[in-house]
Parts: sequence; structure tokens; C-alpha cells
Amino acid sequence: MVATHHVTSAIIAVQAIAAQQVCDKLTALNIKAIMNFAPITLRVPNDVVVNNVNLCNELLSTIYLAEKT
Repeated sequence: MVATHHVTSAIIAVQAIAAQQVCDKLTALNIKAIMNFAPITLRVPNDVVVNNVNLCNELLSTIYLAEKT
């Protein structure tokens, strides 16, 4: 399905213990961009981009911005 639909990006939102295994499977499928919600630093090939998202920081930023308005 990934190749059929030319998927190049994915989101990881699993427990830390499973995140690297999921990442490895995605990169084996030629995924080149990953948004990572798992609280772990992923090891990826040099041609893969990872955006690590910390939900606690995002929530704090949202609350801060809401209180400023």
C-alpha cells in the first residue's frame, strides 16, 4: 500500500518501547519523513527527516498563548 500510493511520510504515536521498531519498518518501506510523538530519539538513516513532537511542551505553549489573549 505504501508503494502503491507513493507514501513518503508517516506519524509515529506509540509507546517508547515500540517506536524504534515501528520506525525501522517505516524506513524499510522508504518513508523519508516522520513526525514522532513517542518520547524517544529515533535512529534513522541520513536521508530520513524526523520531527520530534513533545505534547507537554505543545500544551504548555498553547495554554500560554491562550492566556495572553
